[in-house]
Amino acid sequence: MRNLSLLVLCLALFSASAWAQSSRKETRDAIHKLQSPNPQEVLMSVQMLGASGSKEAVGPLIDLLRTGPRSDVTNAAIEALGTLGRDKAVPILIEYMGHRR
Repeated sequence: MRNLSLLVLCLALFSASAWAQSSRKETRDAIHKLQSPNPQEVLMSVQMLGASGSKEAVGPLIDLLRTGPRSDVTNAAIEALGTLGRDKAVPILIEYMGHRR
């Protein structure tokens, strides 16, 4: 019984580690795709980063906003930053509160 419990624990830890690695890779890929010339790919990446909860996404999303993307990408990036809820995003979110749009 003890061996079975140990085996289950090892499998759970392995699965969690594999999931975390996969999640980090997806985040890195999405960050890279923020530079894509395809606006739909950028938009999908922004949405994925917002849902990821990754603190590593904040800087690249801020950088994207600084480039002045089209409206739908801008709106998605603002929403993603709000969803991520990181202190680092507050200054640009405040800046966009007074934005012309």
